[in-house]
Amino acid sequence: MSNTDYKSTWETVNSNLQEIERLLAQGKYNSVMVKSRQTLEYMVRALADRACIVDGDLSQMIDELYNGNWISKETMEHYHQLRLIGTKAVNEGYASATDANRCHQILSQESHIFSHTPQRRRQTASNTRSTGSAGTTRRRRKKKTGTDLLVAYALRVVIPLVILILIIFLATRLVKVFSGDKESTDPSQSISTDASVPSSADISLDTTEPSSEPETPPAAAVTMYRAITTVNVRPEPNTATDRIGKLSTNDTVEFVRDYDDSWVVVKYNGQEAYVAKQYLVPVTE
Repeated sequence: MSNTDYKSTWETVNSNLQEIERLLAQGKYNSVMVKSRQTLEYMVRALADRACIVDGDLSQMIDELYNGNWISKETMEHYHQLRLIGTKAVNEGYASATDANRCHQILSQESHIFSHTPQRRRQTASNTRSTGSAGTTRRRRKKKTGTDLLVAYALRVVIPLVILILIIFLATRLVKVFSGDKESTDPSQSISTDASVPSSADISLDTTEPSSEPETPPAAAVTMYRAITTVNVRPEPNTATDRIGKLSTNDTVEFVRDYDDSWVVVKYNGQEAYVAKQYLVPVTE
């Protein structure tokens, strides 16, 4: 799959995700789950095409993508959840607000991961590459063996030596402590009664008046966040509420604070609003 085709695939997934958000806001929960399954199937078939997996059953393709290290175990489990909920919505007319919101949450997370999945090239075997790979493996093994020897040397020589030095140091300190106690209890020692009293010449009065000007605290730095895709701005941290605006890709907004693991509070048109955290990244200078 070329970069152009992959970009077109991601644009389709992003468009479907916006449609799902619209359906969710309208309370069309069955349509949300059906659309989520359709988007999942579109993503899986796109990945299967890149992985050279034969087109077939959705469940089998998900498992083959995981076995081929194209997706993680967590992504595989999310894909199966979307598949099962979507199938139930298609076959039984199932409509649940909880599962609809769950589908939207999972699809939002996995679509972001899907957009950053690196393209892999099919490797061709040849005698030259096999020889090069074998040589590289032998060099790595030699390097690993040398590291193991260094660690073994440290365990056998350096660590016992450090422990011995610590024991000697502690023993010396204990001897000094006990010797000092013995000398302090010796009755033959004379007690000096000449108390050293400072004279008036030795006493100096600090007449410097403290500065009455308060230190100006440094101005707090303003943190800006950038949208990595088109994302809605909402008055509450809930996708069921109507949006009050939206951020386009690369739009920046002032960060106020984290609300929880999924939402952040930002300054939008002079007021505080909420944006899904997964679609924002800090702006670095």
